[in-house]
Amino acid sequence: MRDFSFNDIRASNKGMTVESIDIGYPSFRSSETTVPFRDSTIDVYDLLGLKVYDDRTITVKMWKKCIDRLEVEKSKNEVANWLYAQAGKVRFVDSALPEKFFKAKISSFDASASTRKACIITATFKADPYMYSVKEGGEKTI
Repeated sequence: MRDFSFNDIRASNKGMTVESIDIGYPSFRSSETTVPFRDSTIDVYDLLGLKVYDDRTITVKMWKKCIDRLEVEKSKNEVANWLYAQAGKVRFVDSALPEKFFKAKISSFDASASTRKACIITATFKADPYMYSVKEGGEKTI
């Protein structure tokens, strides 16, 4: 079963079952500018020989079976308090990539799909473009 940890706390410890984790890839950042008396534009990063990336997006869908609406609301609040506890980016580890981690923070939390007996949450994280190795002195990769 797939799981993830955020700020060193696993979703399964909160009673949540992870349905899916979608880790997007970062896109190249460009800074195009016009130059007088020249056709087209110039990308400043290309001109300097730099590769600069935008943040990546991680989307997690998870659920928990509950006995009544009160437990659904309690579960939503517990998960929201866990995910929103940190102000900055913290460690996000996907169980499918245990040797790597991302530095991420929550950007959106949607529990609108929840029913009377199921807490259904979609959480979106904004993460650094790089994956970091858990090994000491480990490298960062795209």
